[in-house]
Amino acid sequence: MSTFKNRFNKKFNQDKDKSNSIADMVKLTGIPKRVLDDVRDRGIGAFKTAGPSRPNMTKEQWATARIYAFIMKAYDAVKKGKKKINQDQDLLEKIINKLK
Repeated sequence: MSTFKNRFNKKFNQDKDKSNSIADMVKLTGIPKRVLDDVRDRGIGAFKTAGPSRPNMTKEQWATARIYAFIMKAYDAVKKGKKKINQDQDLLEKIINKLK
């Protein structure tokens, strides 16, 4: 099963299990740090409400997974000519032109 992290690393020619900091993700994608910070903050908020469903995850792991998912869903949406994703739509609209 391919995770968003694995897909991210494949897209950016990295080892499939490499962990990336937000600074790494900004450098690789060109997405502004403030946007990824917003995704991270929303991920932490989501963890607080859904965390018990993932007892082996920390809030930081949850937030990082959300960032990887946001980035890959954004690239997929642009590639397919769509302008919608299922979460953080307002943040996608801030970066969509950077992904083309």
